Amino acid sequence: YVGQRIRCAHGDGCIKFIGKVPVDRQQQQQQQQHNSSVNPHKQKLLFGVECDAQIRNGNNGIYNHVLYFHTRQFHGVFLTEHDLTQFSSSSSSSSSVTAVENTAAVRTQ
Repeated sequence: YVGQRIRCAHGDGCIKFIGKVPVDRQQQQQQQQHNSSVNPHKQKLLFGVECDAQIRNGNNGIYNHVLYFHTRQFHGVFLTEHDLTQFSSSSSSSSSVTAVENTAAVRTQ
């Protein structure tokens, strides 16, 4: 859920956005080279995460020129559910994130 603390390959952070976003143009072009029937409106479920520390190649909540969440520069990253591990408050074990929540996005230029 939005606001949930998570752990990922980039370190610890907080989920700021959960929703479906259009597949980026580069991925679409790569898919079209392998499959001519690619849907131009294809979307994928992504989690927008604000990392506690600045990360290499991080963003500020913008994905394909659309602002999905606000964060400090180089602290944001978009991940799939597979990339996330939630913090467990009752034990040291962790489990994968399963909640889905859509939020509004703003197009930027």
